Amino acid sequence: MQSTGITWTNQTVNVAVGCDKVSEECRHCYAALDACRRADNPIFPMYAGVISRAPNRWGERHDWSGLVNYSFDRLKLIDRLKPGMCFVNSMSDSFHDRLPDEFIIEMFSRMAARPDVIFQVLTKRGHRLAKLAHRLNWSPNIWQGVTVGVGKSTWRLDQLREVPAAVRFVSVEPLIEPLDLHPWLDDGTLNWVIVGGESKSGWRPMRDDWVRDIRDACVAAGVPFFFKQRAGFQPEKHPVLDGRRWEQWPT
Repeated sequence: MQSTGITWTNQTVNVAVGCDKVSEECRHCYAALDACRRADNPIFPMYAGVISRAPNRWGERHDWSGLVNYSFDRLKLIDRLKPGMCFVNSMSDSFHDRLPDEFIIEMFSRMAARPDVIFQVLTKRGHRLAKLAHRLNWSPNIWQGVTVGVGKSTWRLDQLREVPAAVRFVSVEPLIEPLDLHPWLDDGTLNWVIVGGESKSGWRPMRDDWVRDIRDACVAAGVPFFFKQRAGFQPEKHPVLDGRRWEQWPT
């Protein structure tokens, strides 16, 4: 568990580490870059093997290896979190196919036992989320989201619709093309929308008009809107859009 520069949360906890790329939003994965700095370093055993490159060759191209390291013992980290908001598994995907059902179920039970913490769970694997949803403890402090940055990923919102979380949200990050969220805003699927541009090496541009269209749809639907960052190698924090910062939260 650690503090974080992610502006829509207070801290992160990683009870699993490792992933693989499943859609266009993953192309320039910030987590893979961060994992590359820790992989093959014995002081970070959870990162062993999660990056596919030759050991200790830091300058070579790298990517997720597909290995996901997890530990039931690391679930104890949830018990030690500070009160506030917590993004779960920022270095993995909480519904990755390599995580056993029993691990995910126990993770949700641990989170439910900490009502002083709001847990923000995010996935690109909506199929697994929908499959397991009926077996999980959806206490009010567990917020469930999916990532959607392109139109062909909106199927994840259809699967999110079936999840009985107190707060359902979408992380539109990176936003790399115009996106219409009206169907899921208007029918009550979404209780929160986060938008952000891509960062780090290889970042793809994002237009303010795309952000503005989503913002306007959220305002019309009465759904909180959070504008995290514009696109760029090192994008500014707390960006201004139309003369103000948009950092709204679910109530």
